[in-house]
Amino acid sequence: MATLVLGEEKGLWSQSVSNYQFLSPPERRGRTRYPIELQVRYHTLLGRLRVNGLGRTVNISSSGLMIASPDPVLAGTKLEVRMAWPLDLDGGIPLQLVATGKVVRSERHSFAIEFSSHEFHTSKRDS
Repeated sequence: MATLVLGEEKGLWSQSVSNYQFLSPPERRGRTRYPIELQVRYHTLLGRLRVNGLGRTVNISSSGLMIASPDPVLAGTKLEVRMAWPLDLDGGIPLQLVATGKVVRSERHSFAIEFSSHEFHTSKRDS
């Protein structure tokens, strides 16, 4: 077991490290992100440049999500995204998450959306 020694004066004080919590650098985002991979469809809501595409979620939080996609989407673009939710309602009714938001970060093969709204819709079961 490691020992943490505090102070340099006469009579050093020590405590086992297991009694301390080491903190990682502060997270910039205010919401917990969950690494979940779901197929997602997206399309623009406004603007002259129309974007329709398919991608996969990289992570999701209550305030947004990161999408991996071969198609670039510019920061500031307003999108609607739709994805089949992995859990059913009442054990048998499929759900779809439908969200709108703005692209807040864009990279070569991914982009992040901050939600302005999101809701669950029931959907038909695939045959």
